[in-house]
Amino acid sequence: MEVIGKQDEADLSFLSNNKQQAHVNHLQDGRDKIDFRREFSEVNSRFGKQLSYMLEFNPHFRKDAESLLKSSLFDSVRDPEMEKPAPCKIENPLTDSFDYITLKSGVYSQADYRSLVQS
Repeated sequence: MEVIGKQDEADLSFLSNNKQQAHVNHLQDGRDKIDFRREFSEVNSRFGKQLSYMLEFNPHFRKDAESLLKSSLFDSVRDPEMEKPAPCKIENPLTDSFDYITLKSGVYSQADYRSLVQS
C-alpha cells in the first residue's frame, strides 16, 4: 500500500468482509493514490499507463499478463518466433491452493509462506 497509495471504494470492492477492509484502510495511512502516468511522465506515458495496469489493487480491474504483453510498448523487443505457448498448464501450488476469501491455504501454513518469502 505504501507504493500504490490510498484506494477508493471501487478499488476495495472485492474485499469480502469488514476485517479485510479495516486492515487495508489501516495500511493506507492517509497516502494519496499514486498516478503512475504522472510519476513517470518524463520516461514514457505508455510506461506509466502499463505500470498502473500492473499495480492495480483490485484484481478484477487488474489486466492480466497476456494482455499487458500485447501492448505496443513492447513492440520494439517483441520476437514472434519466441512467443510460443507453454506445452502444458503451468501450475503454482502456492497460489493454486490459496483461498483469497478466507485468506488461508488448504496446503501451506503461514510459516511455510514466511520461509519462502525470506529465502
